[in-house]
Amino acid sequence: MNAIENTAPAKNGPRTDLEVISRRVLDLFPNGCRRFLMLNCPQINGGDFDLATAKLRRYPCFPPYGPGLVVNSLKKAGYEVEIMDLNFSILSSVDEPEFSYYCWQKSLSQKIRKFKPEMIGVSCMFSANHGAIKMVIKWVRRNFPNIPIIAGGVHVSTNTDAFLRDVRSADLAMVFESDLAIVNLLDFINDDVEAEELCQLNLLVDDELFSTKKQRPAAELGIDSSPFYGELPIGQYSSFGEIGVYGHFRPEAMGPAKRGTIIANRGCRAACSFCSVRFFNGVGVRSRTPQTVADEIEGQYNRYGINHVMWLDDDLWNGFTLEVLHEIERRALPITWDASNAVIARATTPELLEASYRSGCLGLSFGLESGNPDILRGVHKPSKVEDYLRVGKLVKDYPGMFFKGFTMVGFGGETVGQIWDTIDLFLEVALDWYPVQVVRAFGETEMSKKLKKKGVVDQHTILTQRMYVGPTGSQRQKELGEEYESSFNEKVLDPKDLERVPTNNELADVWFIMDWLLNYRSLMDPIDPLKFNEARANPQKMRLQKLNLQHIIGRLPKRIALAPLFLGIIQQELGEKEEAQENFRKTDKALEASAFWRVRFKKLGINEILNGRRAMK
Repeated sequence: MNAIENTAPAKNGPRTDLEVISRRVLDLFPNGCRRFLMLNCPQINGGDFDLATAKLRRYPCFPPYGPGLVVNSLKKAGYEVEIMDLNFSILSSVDEPEFSYYCWQKSLSQKIRKFKPEMIGVSCMFSANHGAIKMVIKWVRRNFPNIPIIAGGVHVSTNTDAFLRDVRSADLAMVFESDLAIVNLLDFINDDVEAEELCQLNLLVDDELFSTKKQRPAAELGIDSSPFYGELPIGQYSSFGEIGVYGHFRPEAMGPAKRGTIIANRGCRAACSFCSVRFFNGVGVRSRTPQTVADEIEGQYNRYGINHVMWLDDDLWNGFTLEVLHEIERRALPITWDASNAVIARATTPELLEASYRSGCLGLSFGLESGNPDILRGVHKPSKVEDYLRVGKLVKDYPGMFFKGFTMVGFGGETVGQIWDTIDLFLEVALDWYPVQVVRAFGETEMSKKLKKKGVVDQHTILTQRMYVGPTGSQRQKELGEEYESSFNEKVLDPKDLERVPTNNELADVWFIMDWLLNYRSLMDPIDPLKFNEARANPQKMRLQKLNLQHIIGRLPKRIALAPLFLGIIQQELGEKEEAQENFRKTDKALEASAFWRVRFKKLGINEILNGRRAMK
């Protein structure tokens, strides 16, 4: 690990001196490398981890699909490979009497001493988990200083330079889809290929970033492989956390959902300015064959008992999807599925919806984001307002499926009037639920580059960014932090000032109003807030909404107020009067315990709805 002398850094981006890179790599592996240990890092940073939330099984517990694909490639190339999921190690231990978030350290230490890996890879998908991957790599370096460490995944790929400078314990970084690139690296280390075959590799030498720049062409990435999970108990994953957002809709008659994941396409035809998919996967979409996808689903069912799968695709409505769905239906497995990641509204057809329903779909999410045409054009959304209206009409033929519309607010320069365009349009489209997020800058996206250039964000902010809504999101922290005192501006979207741009500090109140109007107030009559909205009165839909609200309540260990109130209203409409009154009492307790909720209920007139519905015996 000797320092290498360099000339002055190149003006544009990292150095591409292959001799320097290859010498550095060979210095790290003087005896070659045949044994590789792949680690999936925790999905929650240590400082954010809440034991009560974990005990409720509400943290993400996804099988390590991407790392599993890398492991499969290395195994096919003849290398000894093992995989360990530190996230599962944590979540599967939360009921132990002496639980510690750092329980993974003992088992990882045992794994390393037994397997004796000659390289350790650590994968991280989301920037919100930067603290977690940094923690793992530092621990490995401190306890096993002679084992080289390579980091990869979406987060590392979209923040490579900043990542390597912040996580100095990482020796190498491999970017983009690395199924084949990792094999090239080990082949080079073992003197089986020349240095020219190194690709997608990055490293720091004397504080200067070097990159091979070369990337395996997308056409060479055979994507019909399935992940190799080794001894990981994939069938147990959904017993300890969340996989997707629709599994709780699985009909009781089919038995409880044992959830897993699947992918049919890599990449996305869209080029949304806030998304890193095109940067990571490249331009275009590559599709697996219908047979291999269906085989993998059937294999998961037979080996692990997986009976509900979430599609990981960023563009599910592509390639052979229709054929895949027909093949799933033909095999008649007791499988249900969902598309928790968004599908493209413009690509949605009656044929796809019918095939989805017939093959066991429980729910679809649509990537809507905004209802304003200028915003949609500005962020390069592939769908238009008319596509959203068309989808709203199509989905009404499927009351047994639950439909969500991803919504965003806080685009640069977005005015009050444009926000109202979103609210008004989405109320007209009338999907079942609208998860609202405040815009965040992540990685190497077009949006983050522009914001960084303008000085709105810096690289550190991008590197450690977290979502606004989620188990560790800013909205949740705000709610928990305003137990005794809170403020709320109910006029932040005053229609008398449509050209005003809300400030960053006002976006929390904007978010709450949008969530209130799109997901709760919309359940009631537009004129009389005490009457249920007749357009939402389909009994099948109300039962799904009941399950949705129950899931929201169960996901949060602290008291919340809106969800139990409207769960009670749904129960009233379904004739469950005693259960409704119990949820009204839960709402009262939440209001007693939190100024956050008291202020908002008062200023938005929600107290009148609570008292009026409670009086309906």
